[in-house]
Amino acid sequence: MAAAFTFLRRLKPNRFRPYRLHRESYSTNPKQDSRGIVSPTLHQRCGICWAISTVRHFAAIIKRYGYIAEDEQLSIQDLVQQVHALHPEVCNSPDYSLDDVLLAESILRESGICVERRNRLSYDFDSLKNHKPTTRKYTIRHMDVVYSENYLGDKFEKGLLRALKRSPVACSVRMFPSYHIIKGKDLYDPDMSNEVERPSLHMMLLVASGKTKKRQPFLEFQDSFGHTVGDNGFVRVRGGRGIVADYVRITPA
Repeated sequence: MAAAFTFLRRLKPNRFRPYRLHRESYSTNPKQDSRGIVSPTLHQRCGICWAISTVRHFAAIIKRYGYIAEDEQLSIQDLVQQVHALHPEVCNSPDYSLDDVLLAESILRESGICVERRNRLSYDFDSLKNHKPTTRKYTIRHMDVVYSENYLGDKFEKGLLRALKRSPVACSVRMFPSYHIIKGKDLYDPDMSNEVERPSLHMMLLVASGKTKKRQPFLEFQDSFGHTVGDNGFVRVRGGRGIVADYVRITPA
């Protein structure tokens, strides 16, 4: 019996464009369209997982409103360049990582970012691109982060699953060494009491939830370390175990 999935709910067509998945064979429903708003998997060359997941989260939302086409992407390059220019002390070469994604909030709200074809990902983040005055920038109204430590029981994960019904969600996942040995559709289910190393956080894009053949709940993420990770770049994380540390909420302008 194939694993069961819970996909993002289609909203009324007079309000939003329907959510569609990008990846073929992702759905057990043969009628599910494989084209859509989940962008192709990237293999990041430096620590920009925060930008990849946040930009794709934002792009998925505005695609549902019809602001950009389903095959269009927003520019990850544009966001990292601007954050590096504004916060070079915490977002600098060679890694360009960012511990607090909320440092990008003011840029997304005030300056905005362009579409990918106007500023393609080149990993040259040390200078800003001079855009034409006519280049359209897409902005948010608000962004915040929901932290698991502020919730008791399963309330945090229930809120995350509600957010998933609206769009893919940028999340921080606790990374233990056992993450790097999972293959295919194996569950990432670390025994956190036995893990020796303190976990780091890695941001990924939550795209689906479901249950395995053994009825184990999982959250499925698109990683940004290439197609060799998990199932062609998609990773199943055991649900209900506190492995997700936080998630982003975005309200478009």
